[in-house]
Amino acid sequence: MNKFRLLKTMSITSLLLISLTGCWSSHEAEENAIIDIMGIDINEQGEYEITASIVKSYQIYSLTSKNDTEQKGENSFIISATGKSIVQAISRLASTLPKRLYFGHMNVLVLGNTFASEKNLSQGLNYFKRENDFRPNMQLFVTKGKARDIVRTNPELKPTLGLEIRGMFTTNRYATSAMVKDISKFSEALSSGSMEPYTGVLTSTSANKDVAQKVVVGPIEQESSKSVIPQENREASLSLNETAVFKNGKLIGYLNKEETKGLLWLKGDLIKDVIIAPCGNWSSKGNTSLIIRKLNTSISPEKRDSKIVLHVNIHANGEISEMTCQAPSISSTDLAKLNQQVESIIKVEIKDFLMRTKTDWNTDIVGFGERINRKYPEDWRVMASTWKKNGFKDTDIDINIDFSITRFGLQKGTISE
Repeated sequence: MNKFRLLKTMSITSLLLISLTGCWSSHEAEENAIIDIMGIDINEQGEYEITASIVKSYQIYSLTSKNDTEQKGENSFIISATGKSIVQAISRLASTLPKRLYFGHMNVLVLGNTFASEKNLSQGLNYFKRENDFRPNMQLFVTKGKARDIVRTNPELKPTLGLEIRGMFTTNRYATSAMVKDISKFSEALSSGSMEPYTGVLTSTSANKDVAQKVVVGPIEQESSKSVIPQENREASLSLNETAVFKNGKLIGYLNKEETKGLLWLKGDLIKDVIIAPCGNWSSKGNTSLIIRKLNTSISPEKRDSKIVLHVNIHANGEISEMTCQAPSISSTDLAKLNQQVESIIKVEIKDFLMRTKTDWNTDIVGFGERINRKYPEDWRVMASTWKKNGFKDTDIDINIDFSITRFGLQKGTISE
Protein backbone atom coordinates (compact mmCIF):
# COMPACT_ATOMS: atom_id res chain seq x y z
CA MET A 1 0.00 0.00 0.00
CA ASN A 2 2.84 2.38 0.84
CA LYS A 3 4.53 1.60 -2.48
CA PHE A 4 1.29 2.32 -4.31
CA ARG A 5 0.94 5.72 -2.56
CA LEU A 6 4.56 6.57 -3.36
CA LEU A 7 4.07 5.65 -7.02
CA LYS A 8 0.86 7.72 -7.16
CA THR A 9 2.58 10.73 -5.58
CA MET A 10 5.53 10.51 -7.99
CA SER A 11 3.18 10.24 -10.99
CA ILE A 12 1.21 13.33 -9.95
CA THR A 13 4.44 15.25 -9.26
CA SER A 14 5.81 14.31 -12.69
CA LEU A 15 2.65 15.49 -14.41
CA LEU A 16 2.79 18.79 -12.55
CA LEU A 17 6.41 19.31 -13.51
CA ILE A 18 5.65 18.61 -17.15
CA SER A 19 2.83 21.16 -17.10
CA LEU A 20 5.23 23.88 -15.89
CA THR A 21 6.28 24.89 -19.39
CA GLY A 22 7.44 28.36 -18.42
CA CYS A 23 6.89 31.57 -20.39
CA TRP A 24 7.11 30.03 -23.84
CA SER A 25 5.87 33.21 -25.57
CA SER A 26 8.06 35.66 -23.65
CA HIS A 27 10.52 38.07 -25.26
CA GLU A 28 13.51 39.76 -23.70
CA ALA A 29 13.07 43.50 -23.04
CA GLU A 30 15.94 44.44 -25.32
CA GLU A 31 14.27 42.58 -28.19
CA ASN A 32 11.14 44.77 -28.08
CA ALA A 33 10.46 48.09 -29.81
CA ILE A 34 8.15 49.59 -27.17
CA ILE A 35 5.40 51.83 -28.56
CA ASP A 36 4.42 54.63 -26.19
CA ILE A 37 1.80 56.51 -28.25
CA MET A 38 0.21 55.92 -31.65
CA GLY A 39 -1.82 58.11 -34.01
CA ILE A 40 -4.14 57.14 -36.87
CA ASP A 41 -4.93 59.37 -39.86
CA ILE A 42 -6.36 59.02 -43.35
CA ASN A 43 -3.95 60.47 -45.92
CA GLU A 44 -4.68 62.15 -49.26
CA GLN A 45 -4.69 58.77 -51.03
CA GLY A 46 -7.38 57.45 -48.69
CA GLU A 47 -4.99 55.07 -46.91
CA TYR A 48 -4.49 54.58 -43.19
CA GLU A 49 -1.44 56.42 -41.88
CA ILE A 50 0.03 55.13 -38.62
CA THR A 51 2.45 57.33 -36.68
CA ALA A 52 4.07 55.84 -33.60
CA SER A 53 6.53 56.94 -30.94
CA ILE A 54 9.09 54.21 -30.20
CA VAL A 55 10.74 54.40 -26.79
CA LYS A 56 14.52 54.24 -26.65
CA SER A 57 14.60 51.87 -23.71
CA TYR A 58 18.37 52.11 -23.29
CA GLN A 59 18.02 55.88 -22.99
CA ILE A 60 15.26 55.60 -20.34
CA TYR A 61 17.23 53.12 -18.27
CA SER A 62 20.32 55.32 -18.36
CA LEU A 63 18.54 58.35 -16.89
CA THR A 64 19.60 59.26 -13.38
CA SER A 65 17.46 60.78 -10.65
CA LYS A 66 18.71 64.20 -11.71
CA ASN A 67 16.79 66.20 -14.28
CA ASP A 68 19.00 65.97 -17.36
CA THR A 69 17.88 68.86 -19.57
CA GLU A 70 20.20 67.83 -22.40
CA GLN A 71 18.30 64.56 -22.81
CA LYS A 72 14.82 66.09 -22.71
CA GLY A 73 12.72 64.80 -25.59
CA GLU A 74 15.42 62.39 -26.81
CA ASN A 75 13.97 59.26 -25.24
CA SER A 76 11.99 58.23 -28.31
CA PHE A 77 11.84 58.54 -32.07
CA ILE A 78 8.89 58.83 -34.46
CA ILE A 79 8.17 56.42 -37.26
CA SER A 80 5.32 56.37 -39.79
CA ALA A 81 3.83 53.94 -42.32
CA THR A 82 0.68 53.66 -44.45
CA GLY A 83 -1.52 50.84 -45.67
CA LYS A 84 -4.97 49.94 -46.95
CA SER A 85 -5.84 48.70 -43.46
CA ILE A 86 -4.54 49.39 -39.97
CA VAL A 87 -3.04 45.90 -39.79
CA GLN A 88 -1.17 46.38 -43.08
CA ALA A 89 0.16 49.78 -42.00
CA ILE A 90 1.42 48.35 -38.69
CA SER A 91 2.90 45.37 -40.53
CA ARG A 92 4.81 47.71 -42.85
CA LEU A 93 5.97 49.72 -39.87
CA ALA A 94 7.17 46.56 -38.12
CA SER A 95 9.08 45.38 -41.22
CA THR A 96 11.34 48.44 -41.02
CA LEU A 97 12.47 47.84 -37.44
CA PRO A 98 15.14 45.43 -36.18
CA LYS A 99 13.03 44.67 -33.11
CA ARG A 100 9.59 43.24 -32.39
CA LEU A 101 6.81 45.82 -31.96
CA TYR A 102 5.47 45.72 -28.41
CA PHE A 103 2.14 47.36 -27.50
CA GLY A 104 1.94 46.30 -23.85
CA HIS A 105 3.16 49.69 -22.58
CA MET A 106 1.23 51.82 -25.07
CA ASN A 107 -0.43 54.59 -23.06
CA VAL A 108 -2.29 56.65 -25.65
CA LEU A 109 -4.08 56.19 -28.98
CA VAL A 110 -4.88 59.39 -30.92
CA LEU A 111 -7.44 59.52 -33.73
CA GLY A 112 -7.09 62.21 -36.37
CA ASN A 113 -10.17 64.21 -37.37
CA THR A 114 -10.37 62.64 -40.83
CA PHE A 115 -10.18 59.08 -39.52
CA ALA A 116 -12.70 59.71 -36.73
CA SER A 117 -15.24 61.43 -39.02
CA GLU A 118 -14.93 59.22 -42.11
CA LYS A 119 -14.52 55.74 -40.65
CA ASN A 120 -17.08 53.83 -38.61
CA LEU A 121 -15.14 53.17 -35.42
CA SER A 122 -17.07 49.97 -34.77
CA GLN A 123 -14.93 48.55 -37.57
CA GLY A 124 -12.08 51.08 -37.40
CA LEU A 125 -11.03 50.02 -33.90
CA ASN A 126 -11.61 46.33 -34.53
CA TYR A 127 -7.90 45.54 -34.57
CA PHE A 128 -7.31 47.10 -31.14
CA LYS A 129 -10.13 45.05 -29.63
CA ARG A 130 -8.93 41.77 -31.18
CA GLU A 131 -5.20 42.09 -30.49
CA ASN A 132 -4.46 41.01 -26.90
CA ASP A 133 -1.23 43.02 -26.66
CA PHE A 134 -3.12 46.28 -26.18
CA ARG A 135 -4.06 47.39 -22.68
CA PRO A 136 -7.83 47.77 -22.09
CA ASN A 137 -7.17 50.98 -20.13
CA MET A 138 -5.23 52.61 -22.99
CA GLN A 139 -6.45 56.21 -23.21
CA LEU A 140 -8.25 57.24 -26.39
CA PHE A 141 -8.13 60.81 -27.73
CA VAL A 142 -9.26 62.72 -30.81
CA THR A 143 -7.58 65.72 -32.38
CA LYS A 144 -9.11 68.28 -34.74
CA GLY A 145 -6.11 68.08 -37.02
CA LYS A 146 -3.67 65.31 -37.82
CA ALA A 147 -2.87 62.71 -35.18
CA ARG A 148 0.71 62.59 -36.47
CA ASP A 149 1.20 66.21 -35.31
CA ILE A 150 0.17 65.23 -31.77
CA VAL A 151 2.52 62.24 -31.73
CA ARG A 152 5.41 64.54 -32.71
CA THR A 153 4.93 66.66 -29.61
CA ASN A 154 8.02 66.96 -27.49
CA PRO A 155 7.43 65.92 -23.83
CA GLU A 156 8.44 68.57 -21.33
CA LEU A 157 8.29 66.98 -17.87
CA LYS A 158 8.02 63.22 -18.42
CA PRO A 159 10.42 60.78 -20.09
CA THR A 160 7.89 59.96 -22.83
CA LEU A 161 4.94 61.71 -24.44
CA GLY A 162 2.46 58.97 -23.47
CA LEU A 163 3.34 59.36 -19.79
CA GLU A 164 3.08 63.13 -20.10
CA ILE A 165 -0.41 62.97 -21.62
CA ARG A 166 -1.60 60.56 -18.92
CA GLY A 167 -0.20 62.94 -16.33
CA MET A 168 -2.30 65.78 -17.75
CA PHE A 169 -5.46 64.27 -16.25
CA THR A 170 -4.15 62.19 -13.35
CA THR A 171 -2.27 64.90 -11.45
CA ASN A 172 -4.05 68.13 -12.41
CA ARG A 173 -5.28 69.82 -9.25
CA TYR A 174 -7.50 72.52 -10.74
CA ALA A 175 -9.08 70.98 -13.83
CA THR A 176 -11.12 67.91 -14.52
CA SER A 177 -10.43 65.56 -17.40
CA ALA A 178 -13.21 63.05 -16.87
CA MET A 179 -14.23 63.41 -20.52
CA VAL A 180 -11.27 61.18 -21.44
CA LYS A 181 -12.23 57.54 -21.96
CA ASP A 182 -10.11 54.44 -22.27
CA ILE A 183 -10.58 52.18 -25.27
CA SER A 184 -12.54 49.62 -23.24
CA LYS A 185 -15.20 52.06 -22.00
CA PHE A 186 -15.31 53.81 -25.38
CA SER A 187 -15.94 50.51 -27.16
CA GLU A 188 -18.64 49.61 -24.64
CA ALA A 189 -20.53 52.84 -25.39
CA LEU A 190 -19.88 52.33 -29.11
CA SER A 191 -21.81 49.06 -29.04
CA SER A 192 -24.59 50.37 -26.78
CA GLY A 193 -28.11 50.67 -28.12
CA SER A 194 -29.04 53.56 -25.82
CA MET A 195 -26.06 55.92 -25.68
CA GLU A 196 -23.17 57.17 -27.80
CA PRO A 197 -19.46 57.45 -26.94
CA TYR A 198 -17.31 60.50 -26.35
CA THR A 199 -13.73 61.24 -25.36
CA GLY A 200 -11.26 64.08 -24.85
CA VAL A 201 -9.72 66.27 -27.55
CA LEU A 202 -5.99 66.94 -27.62
CA THR A 203 -5.04 70.31 -29.08
CA SER A 204 -1.58 71.54 -29.95
CA THR A 205 -0.70 74.86 -28.31
CA SER A 206 2.53 75.32 -30.23
CA ALA A 207 3.25 78.86 -31.32
CA ASN A 208 5.45 77.68 -34.17
CA LYS A 209 3.00 76.03 -36.57
CA ASP A 210 5.18 76.64 -39.61
CA VAL A 211 7.67 74.02 -38.52
CA ALA A 212 4.96 71.39 -38.18
CA GLN A 213 3.54 72.22 -41.60
CA LYS A 214 6.92 71.77 -43.27
CA VAL A 215 7.35 68.26 -41.91
CA VAL A 216 5.43 66.03 -44.33
CA VAL A 217 5.26 62.28 -43.93
CA GLY A 218 4.66 60.92 -47.42
CA PRO A 219 2.93 57.64 -48.25
CA ILE A 220 4.99 54.48 -48.07
CA GLU A 221 5.70 53.29 -51.61
CA GLN A 222 7.40 50.09 -50.58
CA GLU A 223 6.73 47.82 -47.66
CA SER A 224 10.31 48.11 -46.49
CA SER A 225 10.39 51.92 -46.39
CA LYS A 226 9.74 54.16 -43.42
CA SER A 227 9.66 57.81 -42.47
CA VAL A 228 11.39 59.08 -39.34
CA ILE A 229 10.51 62.52 -38.01
CA PRO A 230 13.50 64.61 -36.83
CA GLN A 231 13.43 65.29 -33.09
CA GLU A 232 13.89 69.05 -33.49
CA ASN A 233 10.72 69.32 -35.62
CA ARG A 234 8.37 68.13 -32.90
CA GLU A 235 5.56 70.30 -31.61
CA ALA A 236 5.89 72.05 -28.25
CA SER A 237 2.91 71.42 -25.95
CA LEU A 238 -0.66 70.12 -25.71
CA SER A 239 -3.90 71.11 -24.02
CA LEU A 240 -7.05 69.20 -23.07
CA ASN A 241 -10.30 71.18 -22.86
CA GLU A 242 -12.83 69.94 -25.42
CA THR A 243 -14.80 66.76 -26.07
CA ALA A 244 -15.32 64.76 -29.25
CA VAL A 245 -18.85 63.35 -29.65
CA PHE A 246 -19.76 60.37 -31.83
CA LYS A 247 -22.98 59.14 -33.39
CA ASN A 248 -23.49 55.83 -35.21
CA GLY A 249 -19.78 55.14 -34.95
CA LYS A 250 -18.57 58.39 -36.53
CA LEU A 251 -17.43 61.76 -35.16
CA ILE A 252 -20.34 64.17 -35.28
CA GLY A 253 -18.79 67.24 -33.67
CA TYR A 254 -16.96 68.85 -30.76
CA LEU A 255 -18.10 70.31 -27.45
CA ASN A 256 -16.26 73.45 -26.36
CA LYS A 257 -15.00 73.95 -22.82
CA GLU A 258 -18.29 75.29 -21.41
CA GLU A 259 -20.39 72.60 -23.15
CA THR A 260 -17.99 69.97 -21.84
CA LYS A 261 -18.61 71.26 -18.32
CA GLY A 262 -22.34 70.83 -18.96
CA LEU A 263 -21.70 67.18 -19.85
CA LEU A 264 -19.63 66.58 -16.74
CA TRP A 265 -22.21 68.24 -14.48
CA LEU A 266 -24.77 65.74 -15.76
CA LYS A 267 -22.34 62.84 -15.40
CA GLY A 268 -21.38 63.87 -11.87
CA ASP A 269 -17.72 64.07 -12.84
CA LEU A 270 -16.90 67.77 -12.51
CA ILE A 271 -14.67 67.67 -9.43
CA LYS A 272 -11.77 70.06 -8.80
CA ASP A 273 -12.87 72.43 -11.55
CA VAL A 274 -12.93 76.20 -11.03
CA ILE A 275 -16.03 78.39 -11.33
CA ILE A 276 -15.70 82.16 -11.73
CA ALA A 277 -18.70 84.09 -10.36
CA PRO A 278 -19.43 87.80 -9.76
CA CYS A 279 -19.17 89.18 -6.23
CA GLY A 280 -22.69 88.44 -5.01
CA ASN A 281 -24.66 91.57 -4.09
CA TRP A 282 -21.60 93.77 -3.92
CA SER A 283 -21.62 96.77 -6.19
CA SER A 284 -17.85 96.79 -6.60
CA LYS A 285 -16.20 95.07 -9.52
CA GLY A 286 -14.40 91.79 -9.09
CA ASN A 287 -14.88 88.05 -9.15
CA THR A 288 -14.95 85.07 -6.84
CA SER A 289 -13.13 81.85 -7.76
CA LEU A 290 -14.62 78.67 -6.35
CA ILE A 291 -13.34 75.10 -6.52
CA ILE A 292 -15.87 72.25 -6.75
CA ARG A 293 -15.26 69.79 -3.93
CA LYS A 294 -18.32 67.54 -3.94
CA LEU A 295 -20.85 66.72 -6.63
CA ASN A 296 -23.78 64.35 -6.70
CA THR A 297 -25.96 64.05 -9.79
CA SER A 298 -29.08 61.89 -9.97
CA ILE A 299 -31.20 61.27 -13.07
CA SER A 300 -34.68 59.88 -12.49
CA PRO A 301 -37.28 59.17 -15.22
CA GLU A 302 -40.96 59.76 -14.43
CA LYS A 303 -44.04 58.75 -16.42
CA ARG A 304 -46.47 61.60 -17.07
CA ASP A 305 -49.52 60.41 -18.95
CA SER A 306 -48.06 58.81 -22.09
CA LYS A 307 -44.69 60.60 -21.93
CA ILE A 308 -41.54 60.16 -19.86
CA VAL A 309 -39.91 63.16 -18.22
CA LEU A 310 -36.30 63.06 -17.02
CA HIS A 311 -35.59 64.77 -13.69
CA VAL A 312 -31.98 65.84 -13.11
CA ASN A 313 -31.02 66.80 -9.55
CA ILE A 314 -27.57 68.23 -8.95
CA HIS A 315 -26.21 68.82 -5.44
CA ALA A 316 -22.74 70.36 -5.26
CA ASN A 317 -20.60 72.31 -2.85
CA GLY A 318 -17.34 74.17 -3.14
CA GLU A 319 -14.93 76.48 -1.43
CA ILE A 320 -13.82 80.02 -2.08
CA SER A 321 -10.27 79.94 -3.35
CA GLU A 322 -9.80 83.58 -4.41
CA MET A 323 -11.70 86.88 -4.16
CA THR A 324 -10.99 90.15 -5.94
CA CYS A 325 -14.05 91.88 -4.45
CA GLN A 326 -13.64 95.04 -2.38
CA ALA A 327 -16.29 94.25 0.26
CA PRO A 328 -14.95 94.10 3.85
CA SER A 329 -16.77 90.85 4.71
CA ILE A 330 -19.16 88.18 3.44
CA SER A 331 -22.62 88.31 4.95
CA SER A 332 -25.18 85.52 4.83
CA THR A 333 -27.11 87.51 2.22
CA ASP A 334 -24.02 87.84 0.05
CA LEU A 335 -23.36 84.14 0.41
CA ALA A 336 -26.90 83.22 -0.62
CA LYS A 337 -26.64 85.51 -3.66
CA LEU A 338 -23.30 84.00 -4.62
CA ASN A 339 -24.76 80.49 -4.40
CA GLN A 340 -27.60 81.54 -6.71
CA GLN A 341 -25.18 83.01 -9.22
CA VAL A 342 -23.19 79.78 -9.31
CA GLU A 343 -26.40 77.79 -9.81
CA SER A 344 -27.28 80.06 -12.75
CA ILE A 345 -23.84 79.49 -14.29
CA ILE A 346 -24.22 75.72 -13.96
CA LYS A 347 -27.69 75.80 -15.52
CA VAL A 348 -26.43 77.80 -18.52
CA GLU A 349 -23.58 75.35 -19.11
CA ILE A 350 -26.00 72.40 -18.98
CA LYS A 351 -28.49 74.11 -21.31
CA ASP A 352 -25.72 74.91 -23.80
CA PHE A 353 -24.66 71.26 -23.71
CA LEU A 354 -28.22 70.00 -24.23
CA MET A 355 -28.78 72.50 -27.04
CA ARG A 356 -25.80 71.04 -28.86
CA THR A 357 -26.30 67.33 -28.21
CA LYS A 358 -30.09 67.04 -27.77
CA THR A 359 -31.43 69.67 -30.15
CA ASP A 360 -28.73 69.84 -32.83
CA TRP A 361 -27.32 66.30 -32.88
CA ASN A 362 -29.97 64.19 -31.09
CA THR A 363 -27.09 62.31 -29.47
CA ASP A 364 -27.40 60.86 -25.98
CA ILE A 365 -23.91 60.64 -24.49
CA VAL A 366 -25.02 61.05 -20.86
CA GLY A 367 -26.98 57.80 -20.68
CA PHE A 368 -30.54 59.09 -20.28
CA GLY A 369 -31.81 56.13 -22.30
CA GLU A 370 -30.14 53.69 -19.91
CA ARG A 371 -31.95 55.30 -16.95
CA ILE A 372 -35.30 54.85 -18.74
CA ASN A 373 -34.45 51.25 -19.57
CA ARG A 374 -33.67 50.45 -15.92
CA LYS A 375 -36.85 51.98 -14.49
CA TYR A 376 -39.33 51.38 -17.31
CA PRO A 377 -38.03 48.44 -19.39
CA GLU A 378 -41.40 47.86 -21.09
CA ASP A 379 -41.63 51.48 -22.21
CA TRP A 380 -38.02 51.42 -23.33
CA ARG A 381 -38.68 48.51 -25.69
CA VAL A 382 -41.10 50.79 -27.52
CA MET A 383 -38.80 53.84 -27.41
CA ALA A 384 -35.49 52.11 -28.23
CA SER A 385 -35.96 51.98 -32.02
CA THR A 386 -36.52 55.75 -32.29
CA TRP A 387 -34.28 56.98 -29.44
CA LYS A 388 -31.29 57.76 -31.69
CA LYS A 389 -33.51 59.26 -34.42
CA ASN A 390 -35.77 61.75 -32.63
CA GLY A 391 -36.79 60.06 -29.36
CA PHE A 392 -34.13 61.75 -27.25
CA LYS A 393 -34.76 65.10 -28.93
CA ASP A 394 -38.47 64.99 -28.03
CA THR A 395 -37.95 63.99 -24.37
CA ASP A 396 -38.40 66.71 -21.73
CA ILE A 397 -35.62 67.21 -19.18
CA ASP A 398 -36.22 69.02 -15.88
CA ILE A 399 -33.07 70.37 -14.20
CA ASN A 400 -32.77 71.28 -10.50
CA ILE A 401 -29.52 72.60 -9.04
CA ASP A 402 -28.51 73.13 -5.42
CA PHE A 403 -25.07 74.66 -4.83
CA SER A 404 -23.62 75.73 -1.50
CA ILE A 405 -20.33 77.23 -0.40
CA THR A 406 -19.05 75.22 2.55
CA ARG A 407 -15.48 76.47 2.98
CA PHE A 408 -13.69 79.81 2.77
CA GLY A 409 -10.08 78.68 2.93
CA LEU A 410 -8.03 80.32 5.65
CA GLN A 411 -9.87 83.62 5.34
CA LYS A 412 -13.61 84.20 5.34
CA GLY A 413 -13.61 87.74 4.04
CA THR A 414 -11.69 89.54 1.32
CA ILE A 415 -8.08 90.66 1.37
CA SER A 416 -9.18 94.17 2.41
CA GLU A 417 -10.05 92.87 5.88
